[in-house]
Formats: sequence, structure tokens, C-alpha cells
Amino acid sequence: MTGHRQAEDRRGAKTALHSDPSAARLVAKSRTLLAGPVSWIGVRGAGKLWFNRCGLIGGSRDVAPSAACPTSSDPGPQGLIATGTIVIEARLEPWPGQPAPVLRYGAREGWLRGMMITYHPDDHRVVVDMVQGDELRRASVHVAPIIGECDLRITYSWDAPCRSGVLSVEHLEAETLHQTRFRDPLPLPYSDAERMLRGQAVAGERGKILMLGIARGIAPVALAPGLASGSLIDTPMGPRAVETLTAGDLVLSTSGEVHRVRHLASRQVPAVGLMRPMTLRAPFMGLSRDLVLSPEQRLVLTGSDAEYLYGEDAVMVKARHLHHFRAANQHETGPLIRYHAVLLDSHECLSVQGLCAESLFVGPMVPDILRTTVLSGLPPLSVPIHKLMPTPTLSQFEARNLVSAIYA
Repeated sequence: MTGHRQAEDRRGAKTALHSDPSAARLVAKSRTLLAGPVSWIGVRGAGKLWFNRCGLIGGSRDVAPSAACPTSSDPGPQGLIATGTIVIEARLEPWPGQPAPVLRYGAREGWLRGMMITYHPDDHRVVVDMVQGDELRRASVHVAPIIGECDLRITYSWDAPCRSGVLSVEHLEAETLHQTRFRDPLPLPYSDAERMLRGQAVAGERGKILMLGIARGIAPVALAPGLASGSLIDTPMGPRAVETLTAGDLVLSTSGEVHRVRHLASRQVPAVGLMRPMTLRAPFMGLSRDLVLSPEQRLVLTGSDAEYLYGEDAVMVKARHLHHFRAANQHETGPLIRYHAVLLDSHECLSVQGLCAESLFVGPMVPDILRTTVLSGLPPLSVPIHKLMPTPTLSQFEARNLVSAIYA
């Protein structure tokens, strides 16, 4: 393997981009993939399934196509997804020396087709194999070591007409992103997409599929926005719904300082699995009204208890670490939800309905990775590189102790 570059992710861990040996030829023969709006055609998770070849929207059984990538008619089961994305969230507990299948799918209707995703613990590598008839494509990337039970988000995107593909693996425990590019991807038949979603794509013995989603278009990875539409951000002119903010608008940090919005990042994601929304119910943690947010959204806690227990004036906790409290519940919605994040010139704590929530953090990142995130539409040189707030993030156990002490 050649062409290894590294950048820092949001907590200082290494984000690796491994490029294909034929990367130089790819520049000449194909364009760089850019993440953008997608049209989800199917989502599976938590015992639920939604599928529509014309595209899903947010309702529980919606059939209208997404406005982001509309289609004039049903492409039919024999149609091809020429540009698309498969997202798998999997929980693995591999044994040393034994390859761990993450997902397996095969069909022989007319001709051989299949997909296999495998984690190899010996060299900490995720491998994706796609087969259609006599054609075989393989993409692989090294990831941070998996120790014990671990959650991965694997995003496999392709643009067959432009002969480009990208494989991204988010190691959610180590908080790292690992990415590789590959050439000449195979398009996915709609019939295979439907079979995969309806249960023919199965997990291995040492793993569990938490969520499977398939979309038209190149779905963004990493830099995950975390505030649902309707979340109220404090501004000098009063609270505003986060989705109404645009570049140039002013917002208030929890310290009372005024900051100018550089960009509002948003993306639509499956509302099951590890991105299933949560509701924090007022007046928990000082909320003025109920707040819907992503489990990965970081919240800032301050006070004497934080200083007493952890020696810090302020600490961060992930929303998912609050799930055991009665005021924190899973939010019931349809197959999809849209999350937003506010990008500022600096990394700040925003006042959201009485709660302190962090703004979008962007550390040093190579342009090729930046193009696969929610910031793909911005010129790389215009994206601010933030200095991380000196605020440690607590583990689930630490977060539970602190919140119990504060709100007991």
C-alpha cells in the first residue's frame, strides 16, 4: 500500500487517508468524489424497514422522492444505482486471528452477485468485496485496533460513470476516520439493494448489524451535525431555529460573546442505529423546552461538581451517555432525520434552549477527506482550522457520575 497521509480528528486522534497505488492514474481518468445531498431509498434497523426505489422522506411510510435527488419515475428492480452509498453500522467483538464477517450478501438470479465486508484482526483491516458475474472489486483500509466490543460505521460510496469510489470506516470508540479510494466501482442493481434491506444481507457470528442504509448519491462521513431541526440557538436578536441560520448571521456563545456563522452544515441520515435521535426533556440539565438531538452531540457541563469530581471547570459529555436518565428518551420518528451544526471561526459552546452545546469542530484535515464531509461545498482554504477547547470529554461512566451528582 502506498500514499499514506494523516490528519487530526476532533479529539487529536489520527485520521488516516490511505490512497490506492493507482491514485495518479485516477486523477487523469476520474474526478474526485464530492459528498452532497443524497436520496435514501432504504433503511433497516431496530426491527424496522423502509424501502422505496423512488426515495424516502421523513414520515414512517412515505413514498415521495427526496427533493435532493428527485426521480421522475420508478426505475424498476432491474435498474442500476450508478452513483450511490451503502452505510453499515456494526457492533463487532472479533477473536484474535479469526476474520470477522461484518456483512454477507449473495444472489444468483440470472448471474452471480454478492457483497462481503470482513474485518481482519491480524492487520486491523476492513475489506469490502463486490462481485457481479465475472467482475470482482475489492477495497480495503487499515483501521484503529479493535479491542473487545466495538462499533464501526462503514460507508461504501461509488460513482460508476466516473470510475471512482471511496471506502470510509469510522471507528466510533477510538473516534478515528480511515479512508481509501478505489477505481472502477460496480453499480448496484435496485433488486440487490431491496434484497439486502429485506434481510438477505446478514451479519457474521461475531457481529451485529445495527443499521443498514442505501442511498443514491455520495453520503457525507465524519463531522456529524447533531442538532435536530427546531433547536433554538441564542442570538443577539433572540432565539432562532438552527435550520434558519445562514452564513453571516450572529449567534451567542454561553459566555455571552457574539460570533458570526461561517456555515450551517446539515445532513439527512437514517433515524435508526447509532444515529437514532434522542429527546432531552425540560427542565433536565436546565433546558427551557424539550430538545431533540443526535446521540453524538457533545454537551458542556460546568460547576463545582465538575471541578470537585474531575478537577475541571467544564467538561463535555455525549448525549448518548445520558440515556439511562428518565428525562433522556429515544425519539420516535420516521426513517430519516436531519441534523444541523453551526460552523464558527473558533470552537465554541452555544446556548441551545438553556443547554450548552458545542459548535462544529474542524481540526487539521487533508482536502481529499474534507471533500467527503458536510463541508464538501466549501473551498478547502476557507474552512477554519480550530483549536480544540481545553475541555475533556467524559466516558459514559464518568458522565453518569457527574450528571447524577448535579441533578440528583
